[in-house]
Amino acid sequence: MMKNLLLFLTAYLILLSSCSPKAEVAGELSLIRVDPSDVTEYYDLANDVEEEYDFVELETLDTCLIDNIDIVVFQNDHYYVYDGNGSTVFLFDTAGRFVSKLFKQGQGPDEYIRLDGFALKDSTIWVVDPMTGYMIAYDSRFKMIDRIDMKETILPDHLDFIGDTMLVATNWWGSKKSNIQFGMYHVKSKRMEGLLSVGERPANAILYSKASQMAISGNSCLFDLSHCDTIFELKDGVFAPRYKMAFTERYEDIHLTEEEYFDISKKYLIRGIEDIKQTKNAVWLGFYNNRIFNSAVYNKESKTTQVYSAFINSNISSKLEILQHRTYMDRNNEILVSIHNVEDVLAAFKTDESISKIKNEVMRKKIKAIVSGLAEDANPLLLKQKIRKDAKL
Repeated sequence: MMKNLLLFLTAYLILLSSCSPKAEVAGELSLIRVDPSDVTEYYDLANDVEEEYDFVELETLDTCLIDNIDIVVFQNDHYYVYDGNGSTVFLFDTAGRFVSKLFKQGQGPDEYIRLDGFALKDSTIWVVDPMTGYMIAYDSRFKMIDRIDMKETILPDHLDFIGDTMLVATNWWGSKKSNIQFGMYHVKSKRMEGLLSVGERPANAILYSKASQMAISGNSCLFDLSHCDTIFELKDGVFAPRYKMAFTERYEDIHLTEEEYFDISKKYLIRGIEDIKQTKNAVWLGFYNNRIFNSAVYNKESKTTQVYSAFINSNISSKLEILQHRTYMDRNNEILVSIHNVEDVLAAFKTDESISKIKNEVMRKKIKAIVSGLAEDANPLLLKQKIRKDAKL
């Protein structure tokens, strides 16, 4: 307990200094310097992934119409598709065939009003209902097996696991001063351990969510705190500041009123990190650059950063963009799954010439068959790629 308290106090004191506009780089923090005006069009994944991949057409039925995919997880030989707008988790098999769905919207003892968070541990699905403040666990048959009141500690909108420990994070501010923004929930003992408290927020500041605040690779979890230039790391039970971000221009990640947030004259300003991912070799920082989503890739070894407009795999198509905030990467950095809307797929493979450039003959035939029968109102498609062990990304 004393060790965790000391770690928390150390992190909190560094947080206070590192989030000050006049703060210098802390000695133990690695600096991630980002030049938002130096943008390379694409990062080509062709040399970082295996030649074999899968292009998955998610079955479109009246029982599985997807409004928007917020999170996709590939586990247990199934795709778990979380649709926040529809408060639903869909299950599809490896071929994209619809299997079942978790949809229990209501006010019953095993129901939720709305979903705003999703995580998977083995075959157990964990979700968060922000309207009631409960975190609920369902088994593989969608039977409720646990229901935890989180209102006194945190209203999480991001969940994930390292081992048997659930990591919980929120971009919101709690209703109580005791609420936390990042912590560990020990599932077996049903104990919440707070690692970072809720900060101050002006009364007229709006609340808005990020695509992701946590990035797990192996036993490391990076946490991106809103309105702060410090990225924290939880590793081997130790929580401490790890990186300091430094945008070379136009950076202003501060609390905003609704009028300021939607002020078109300030669209050029960079309002902080919207999505974070990490691999063994790199940290990906997604941000809006003149309201266009870009990715800054920081190489951990060379300690250099380059900004890209998107990712592609030239062995598949130079026209099919892979956007950071629409991808899933497993914690072992073995699988990369990207989400693609129908219109983007049709645009990338609209001609025989574009399809002929696909190097894998089997996939060339499969993608041609998919595109030829693809309806404009069909569900999004998934591209699953295997990351090479010697990948540099």
